[in-house]
Amino acid sequence: MHIGGDEDEKQIAATCRDRVRAPGRRLCSIEKTKPRISCAAAQCDAKVTVSDSGGRCEPDYINPIDLRTGGGGPKMIKWTLDTPGYEFSREPFKFAILFETDPLDQFQDASVSKDGRTLTIRFNANPRKADEPQSFKYAITVRKTDERKTFCKTLDPWLLN
Repeated sequence: MHIGGDEDEKQIAATCRDRVRAPGRRLCSIEKTKPRISCAAAQCDAKVTVSDSGGRCEPDYINPIDLRTGGGGPKMIKWTLDTPGYEFSREPFKFAILFETDPLDQFQDASVSKDGRTLTIRFNANPRKADEPQSFKYAITVRKTDERKTFCKTLDPWLLN
């Protein structure tokens, strides 16, 4: 998933089935026409659905969340699982969300609530970087709610700031 700026779009990966994994990782670009989730209010809401094929589950693609919309100041980002039988992971070793980089500590207070169906995190824009578009790559981890609690494939979308 991605949060970030227009200049990074050529480097941003949507969920692409043919991308090569590290170290020779090839990234797919997000087209400029790709719909984005607007964050015009103090809270941004994104729905998460999960597909299951042959016993292998994976969160479906989530449109990039654009934190540049709306006023400045802190924003809460909320993901809600919309597929029964799954929950966001609460395990410290594989928590529901992981950011690849956050050098200015802009993401804080991640929590999973409502029986694992809701994930929230607070974003504090850095005023020093307000005029510089930023992109943040993050990973979403969900698992089945059955007795085995099997983890699904991790989804790595983006946020735009």
